[in-house]
Amino acid sequence: MEAGQINDTELQQTKAMITGHLRELQDSAFELIAFDFNNILSGAERTVPALIEEVEKVDTARIQQMAEQVKLDTIYFLRDKKGKCKCRRSLILM
Repeated sequence: MEAGQINDTELQQTKAMITGHLRELQDSAFELIAFDFNNILSGAERTVPALIEEVEKVDTARIQQMAEQVKLDTIYFLRDKKGKCKCRRSLILM
């Protein structure tokens, strides 16, 4: 991602998935309440149409710019019930 190796199909499919999810949340009272609650907690006044508009504006250059700000923060290990180790990584936006 940081190198900007995202093809147009990947970008368009991702945008369609995100905007589709945003449109779907308008069909659910529970999701709308959660959306409004998150707006209150974050102090942001976002609307679904405004978010969809912002998603549509995203291009490969913007993704690359943001990817450059993401840094590895933590690596931690979890074990399943059989004792097998599963590595997890935590990323942080700098």
